[in-house]
Amino acid sequence: MEFRPPRERERGAVGDLVAAHCGAARASELGTLDCVIAVERHTPVGALHYRIDGDVAEIVYIATVPKRRGTGRRLLAAGCRLLASQGARRVRATADGGDERARQFWSACGFAESRDPAGFTVHERAIGPV
Repeated sequence: MEFRPPRERERGAVGDLVAAHCGAARASELGTLDCVIAVERHTPVGALHYRIDGDVAEIVYIATVPKRRGTGRRLLAAGCRLLASQGARRVRATADGGDERARQFWSACGFAESRDPAGFTVHERAIGPV
C-alpha cells in the first residue's frame, strides 16, 4: 500500500470514496483541504483530510474502504509523518461524543481523549519532528 498526496486524476475517486462515507456536500467541502491518500492496486482506498495551524494539525476526516483491515491506522501513521515533516508538533481530531468506534480507533492509535465545551470528544497526541 502506498501513502501520498492525491494526483490530480485521482481527486474524483477520492471525492467518491469520501462521499460514500459522509455524503456529497461534506465531500465537496473536504475537497478544499489538503489530504493524504492510501492507494492499493492504483485505486484510492483511504483519505485523510487535514489542516495545519501553526504547530497543531487538525485531522478533519479520515475514511477507508473496506473498513477494519488496518488501512485507517496505517493511513493515520503516514499522515502524522507527513504533518510532522510540515512542522506540526501536535495532532488532534474531534468526534461526536457518542461514537464509540471512533473513540476506540483514536485510543488504539495513542491519542489522549478529552471533551470540549460543546460535548465533542477531542483526541490529541504529540508528533515529533522527522
